[in-house]
Amino acid sequence: ITVDQNDVCPGTTQTFSVDASANLGTPTYQWKINGGNAGISSTLAQSFNDGDRVTLDVVSSEGPAAED
Repeated sequence: ITVDQNDVCPGTTQTFSVDASANLGTPTYQWKINGGNAGISSTLAQSFNDGDRVTLDVVSSEGPAAED
């Protein structure tokens, strides 16, 4: 995951980007802000408030990993 800025003031747009295709085929993405769905593309551009928590779920198109 990359970000376009390291220091951001509340209300300023921040862009997060990810590219997991090299290891996961054509993955699907689900960005979340404070637990609520916020986007499904490889990029999330949003203005944030102090204390917001951003998470990302990535699911591989290759299926689940095999267990040993």
